[in-house]
Amino acid sequence: PTGAGDSFAGGFLGWVARCGRTDGGMLQQAMACGTTMASLAIEDFSPRRLAETGPEEIARRVALLHRMVHFDLEPLSYLRGGRGLAAPSHVGREARSRPWQRRWTLC
Repeated sequence: PTGAGDSFAGGFLGWVARCGRTDGGMLQQAMACGTTMASLAIEDFSPRRLAETGPEEIARRVALLHRMVHFDLEPLSYLRGGRGLAAPSHVGREARSRPWQRRWTLC
């Protein structure tokens, strides 16, 4: 056990509690915060790395995650054996044929 799941939950729920709302953008930010905390948890044995990390480093790491992670929901349709999740209506036909060119930002 690495503690990554508990750290993710702590970061996610901590952000939700701090914001006091549950709109889509806030939930995306909470996921980024949870992911950041989980990444810190697995860097060292025990909670040592989490204990020595301050808010500035967490903010830098969330910003780094934001720059490096983008994903497409389209591939999920193949897991379900059908069309599944369609691209948003604002994504044109040309972009749908090249899913690697679409970006979904976190924050």
